[in-house]
Amino acid sequence: FFFKQKTAYEIQGDWSSDVCSSDLVVTTRSGTRLRKDPNTSSTILKTYNAGIDLHPDNTSDMEDGLWYHVSEGGWVRSDVVDEKDGNY
Repeated sequence: FFFKQKTAYEIQGDWSSDVCSSDLVVTTRSGTRLRKDPNTSSTILKTYNAGIDLHPDNTSDMEDGLWYHVSEGGWVRSDVVDEKDGNY
């Protein structure tokens, strides 16, 4: 388990997590999917339109790429969002 802001996330399988910079913001592209776990077979919690800013608090480097855990309570894969500095 790891703890972040009074929330415990269970580390499942073989993935690890790193805390993101609080200044990082990722912007969704059309069809970006928020998933329960950092993998493409995980349950889809929400599908976003383009242009929604999300705030990552952790990352996970998986076989299929880098994933961001966002404050909305799920994971998005880095290749379906655009990164920008939170001081924009």
